[in-house]
Amino acid sequence: LFMGVNAGIADGSRALYGMAQEGLTLKQFSKLNKHNIPERCIVVAVVINVLMIIFLKSPLAILIAANLGYVLSIFFALTGYCLLKNKYKQQNREIKLSQKWIPFAYLLSIYTLIILIIGVIYTEEAGYGSIKELLSAVLILLTSLIFYWFRKTFQK
Repeated sequence: LFMGVNAGIADGSRALYGMAQEGLTLKQFSKLNKHNIPERCIVVAVVINVLMIIFLKSPLAILIAANLGYVLSIFFALTGYCLLKNKYKQQNREIKLSQKWIPFAYLLSIYTLIILIIGVIYTEEAGYGSIKELLSAVLILLTSLIFYWFRKTFQK
């Protein structure tokens, strides 16, 4: 369990650092310490994890809160691919995929949305938690949107 938490914090903090480098979240997260580790990002990841342990209590509830974000990000990535591929058909890209992948991406996007809806509706029946866990997941996702807005508005 500890190794899983350690790996998750390391991955999440490095992803947060990369997002800060690309201008997608607060500039404060783009700093490395003397050992080239995104220390501030690790602190944020630890704080979020500790708060989830305190408020959600059940490991299954923590999983549902985390997985909601994962599945939602997959849905947005697939949908974004479809929309951008259709809007900019002749765009010069580093990685080129043929047009035949667009219907497949649409199908995966719809499938992901169905899984997301079913997971949200039947969370309590499956024993994974209640509306509190879902709201905590949404709150974490909204926090990232607030950070994005703050970066684009005040930290140009």
